[in-house]
Amino acid sequence: TYNLGIKDKYQELLRKVMVQYKAKTDKYESKYHTLQADSQKYKAYYISHQRRLKQTLAARGATTTAAPASTATASPSASPPVVEADSASASKDT
Repeated sequence: TYNLGIKDKYQELLRKVMVQYKAKTDKYESKYHTLQADSQKYKAYYISHQRRLKQTLAARGATTTAAPASTATASPSASPPVVEADSASASKDT
């Protein structure tokens, strides 16, 4: 009878641990799916943003490879030449 009591306690403890494990697994699986969905959303946003950027740069007559590098390293004092270049290209079109 002593062994049966230990076995029952062990079974109950094992059941509790498995329930806790399942709850944590479900929680992390839910978080994983949420993060995966967010990742897809941000990827779609990034792709559409890149398309719009390419279209804008193509409309200005700039190359898509040179413009992002110059804007990423440009300081605020370097912005006016870009504006002047835009107004110069706009005056050529008219």
